[in-house]
Amino acid sequence: MVDLEQKIRFWKNRAQFRYWYLLNLLLCGFCFINPLMEAAKMLLFIWSLPLLIRLIFVEKAYTTLPFHKTIALFMTAGLATIVLHADGYFVFNFVLWYHTGLCLVLLYGDCARRSWKENKPELIRILKAVVVVMTAATAAGLLIVLVCVRIYALDRVVGLMDNRYVGLFMNPNHAAFTSVIAIIGAHFLYRQGKGMGGSYPLPLWLLWLCAGLNLLAVLLSDSNASLLLLLGYVAVQFFFKAFPRGLSLGKGVVNALCLLLACITLALGTLGGRMLVQKGVGALISGRQQVVIGDTINPTVLPDENGELNNKPIAGGVGEVEIGRTEPTNGGDVTSGRIDSLKKAVQVFLHYPVFGVGYCNIVSYSERLLPEPLLFADIHNGYMTILVSQGAVGFLFFLVFFVGQFVLLLRNAFRKREKNALLLLAFLLSYCVFSLLEIALLLYINYPVVIFWGLLGFAASQARCTDVQETPLARNGKEGRLQKINE
Repeated sequence: MVDLEQKIRFWKNRAQFRYWYLLNLLLCGFCFINPLMEAAKMLLFIWSLPLLIRLIFVEKAYTTLPFHKTIALFMTAGLATIVLHADGYFVFNFVLWYHTGLCLVLLYGDCARRSWKENKPELIRILKAVVVVMTAATAAGLLIVLVCVRIYALDRVVGLMDNRYVGLFMNPNHAAFTSVIAIIGAHFLYRQGKGMGGSYPLPLWLLWLCAGLNLLAVLLSDSNASLLLLLGYVAVQFFFKAFPRGLSLGKGVVNALCLLLACITLALGTLGGRMLVQKGVGALISGRQQVVIGDTINPTVLPDENGELNNKPIAGGVGEVEIGRTEPTNGGDVTSGRIDSLKKAVQVFLHYPVFGVGYCNIVSYSERLLPEPLLFADIHNGYMTILVSQGAVGFLFFLVFFVGQFVLLLRNAFRKREKNALLLLAFLLSYCVFSLLEIALLLYINYPVVIFWGLLGFAASQARCTDVQETPLARNGKEGRLQKINE
């Protein structure tokens, strides 16, 4: 009887769902286990339905969610778009709409309405899992690169995909993003231990190992968007260090110039360091023997000029290895086709400006409307994706609660200067810039989207925390420190 009650409590626990859903989407990006994780994701979708029903209709807690009215209007606009374009991919658009509600209610909303005292252990548990999984996965991926450059198996490639680090993941950009999240997670856990007299949530050596390995992975992946996300995270923290409360105008101007110089130095130093690391690792692994297991293909090979496909890899020496993007793609477009995709997306939006066309219909509608249609729905811009998918009406509702929430977070950060608030805000603000270059803002079912909305909910909860006491400003003009009573 006790076991049954424990099982029932487990399945009713929304924090448990968030933990396993985030972990599942992280694992969905790995080669070989992706089909199994996709099947598990469907089961998690089923699990989420009674949780949503219980939250909204049984507990009647929906009205306690932040910006619940605007979120309801945004979801209604999205549903209207699906109905208006029911002749398109109705089922797929509806599933994506449901997942949007899952992100806004179960991940963001439910976390935001709870106290920070309840949420902090959940956040630490999630980050500990991310750090452990990514330390092991990145260590294995880098080991493959150092020993045999790459392994072809089951129509996949691990190690180096062409000239970019992919590790055990299916996509270099996704590998880079997950590594950045691991670095940020390790830093967050390190700061928790630093504030508790050296009692760290994970061993200190593991946190440093995670940060070091994943930084190397980011540099070898050659993902500019993920590197920008990491640099932005650091830059936001520089900003709050440079502008403490009580700062005089003259000191503020000096600090602003120092901040600008520090950010430029950081950016140039990181780009230079990336180039040196890529050249060094490339020289180290040149001439090693790549491995081919079974009858497999190279999934990255495209047909040649005659339309013939020679995608059977051969085991043997790889010759000289040059890591990184060796030349611009798409006729010299250094944006990897992003500008062209944005132009085409704007044309689709202008034909359906009010309610949009629905995310899953973007390609099919571009084929009807444009002489050269979009090849993928991925516009590489999260904001434009929402605008094209749900039109000006849905985008307006989204901006109201999205900007409103960030105004509250910024106000809280400037007022309290509490370490957890600043760490979370640094990631979230950097992610908003990252979303200008990637689709990962809302209308997509993947790890970046889910981790963002989960952390936004945790940050909103922290902003509501009033269990703090402020120590007076120090005489030397440094900012006052905020210390949680129940740290």
